[in-house]
Amino acid sequence: MQVPIPSPPFWGTKILTTILTSDILPYMHLESLYHFHWGFARHDKALAETVLQQLIKEDQENSIIQPQASYGYFACQSHLNDLLIYNTPIAQQKLCHFSFPRQKTGQQLCLADFFRATEDQECDIIALQLATIGTKAGNFARILFENNEYQKYLFWRGFNVVITDAFAELIHRKIRLELEFTTEKTLTISDILKHKYQGCRFSLGFPACPNLEDQKKIVELLDAQKLGIKLSETFQLIPEESTSALIVHHPNCKHFII
Repeated sequence: MQVPIPSPPFWGTKILTTILTSDILPYMHLESLYHFHWGFARHDKALAETVLQQLIKEDQENSIIQPQASYGYFACQSHLNDLLIYNTPIAQQKLCHFSFPRQKTGQQLCLADFFRATEDQECDIIALQLATIGTKAGNFARILFENNEYQKYLFWRGFNVVITDAFAELIHRKIRLELEFTTEKTLTISDILKHKYQGCRFSLGFPACPNLEDQKKIVELLDAQKLGIKLSETFQLIPEESTSALIVHHPNCKHFII
C-alpha cells in the first residue's frame, strides 16, 4: 500500500551536540532498568528509584553522560530486495544501497517493500540516526569494575544501556515530529515506550536487516567521526554506548521475523 511521502525539513545530515541528559531521562524504560538490568524485585521499586536518583545526581556533578547525535534524511527507492539511497530526490546522486532479506513464508516481506519502487518514478524518504552517550560513561563503569565496586558497576552498566536506548527513542521522536506525523503530538511517553507511533526503527542485526557490515554506510552518511564514533573490526559501534538505526515511515511497517 502506497502512503503519502513526508517532506523533511532538510536533506543530508545534522549533528546534535547540545542535548541535555534531563531531556533523555523521560524516555528510559524503567521497568527494564529496575528488573532486568538491576535485578530488583517489583516490591523493591522505591529502592530502585533511590539508586536511580543517586546516579542522576552523580552524573549532574561529574558530566558522565555526554549525549551527542547525528541524524539525516535521504531520498530512496526500492528495487526488489534493495534500497537505493540518494542525496536528494531531485539530484538523485546514488550514495549507497542496502540489501535486505525476504521472508520465505507468510507475507514474504522485505524491508524494501515499504518504500516506493524505482518503477514508480518517485523518490521516497528514509531517515537514519546515530546516538551516543560518549566514552566517559563506559570508562566510568569499567573503572568501578576494576576497583572491585561491583554493585555500583552493575548499577552504572545497566543505566548506561537503558539511557542509550532512551536517547535513540528521543532522536526517533524528533524525526517523527519533523516529518509531521499527524498522531505524534497526541502520544504520551507511555505510548512511545510501547512503540505506538507511526513507522518503525530498525537497528542493524535485527532479522529484517541483519547485515552488520552496513554500519559502514550509516557511519559514513551520518558523519560519525564528528561524534567520536568509529567501527570495530566486527562492525560494532565504538563507544559501545552508541546506537544506529534506519527509520521507516510507512505506517504498516512493524518488526517482522525472517
